[in-house]
Amino acid sequence: MIKLINLKTNDLNKNLIKEILKLKETHWKNGLVSQRKYFKKNILKDDQHIILYYKTCLSGYVLLRKKQCKYKKKKLSYFH
Repeated sequence: MIKLINLKTNDLNKNLIKEILKLKETHWKNGLVSQRKYFKKNILKDDQHIILYYKTCLSGYVLLRKKQCKYKKKKLSYFH
């Protein structure tokens, strides 16, 4: 069974963050300590985390961060 969950950073618990960092470690070989530092420093409380479970295993993860930019004197919001 596939399960898709969308959570804000505030809704993540320590175990889920650890699972996410382990999944990221399979692609980015920076080490868990480095991943944890990056997570604490750069991830904001309102960022969206989309998490995919296959059966009980974390299989996919996407981070969407809401950002703003100015274009022709207009403020635009977008997801990064």
